[in-house]
Amino acid sequence: MDDLLMQMWVLLYRLHHLPVELGQCNLKAIWLSENQTQSMLKFQEDVDEQTGRAVLTCFLLPQQAYHTESMGNTFIHPR
Repeated sequence: MDDLLMQMWVLLYRLHHLPVELGQCNLKAIWLSENQTQSMLKFQEDVDEQTGRAVLTCFLLPQQAYHTESMGNTFIHPR
């Protein structure tokens, strides 16, 4: 998946957490925010209250809706 599509996916779905399996991958960067200062964040393991499954989270999660005037309604996703 190219970077632009991944960024759009993240913007559309406003992630609440990441799968715990992602922590086992040898990733060099995870970008969750445009103004993020580091390419790799420190994640903590937590439990999803709805499913009881282990998940990863950090200070940028859950993501908030992101919208600028120039985006119009492009990334508005009804909840």
